[in-house]
Amino acid sequence: MAAWGWHSEVAIHVLRLVLSGALDRHPKLKLIIGHMGEGLAAMLVRSDKVLADDVNPTRSVGQTILDQVSITTSGLFTLPPFAVAVAVFGVDHVLFSIDYPYSTIGRAGISSMRSSCPPRNLKNCARECRSVAQAVVRTSSPS
Repeated sequence: MAAWGWHSEVAIHVLRLVLSGALDRHPKLKLIIGHMGEGLAAMLVRSDKVLADDVNPTRSVGQTILDQVSITTSGLFTLPPFAVAVAVFGVDHVLFSIDYPYSTIGRAGISSMRSSCPPRNLKNCARECRSVAQAVVRTSSPS
């Protein structure tokens, strides 16, 4: 159960940071959270609607998160969550990472993720994919 609870707890913690005003008080603070945003990408619009009365009127919950949170791929290497992450957070806020030893990604996974990058951002995405691929080769090569 811990493997599932972790994601929910991180997402709730980020929401609490937003709702407490901590991110408004520290507008230069940047957070990086893993696992394609711990479900926040899929729930951002709903969070705006449900939590609208609990938030600073200058920025919505979603806008605060988009302004101050970047996410990593760690552990989720399939195209649907990647496509949602890029669509919601933008390719410049999706960082490639590996959740070793809990999960790994091979060259085929990197290639499929790379092919799903929007064409206008392919150069940035390809550079990131290439650096991940090089890291995978380094860590999986026998010493």
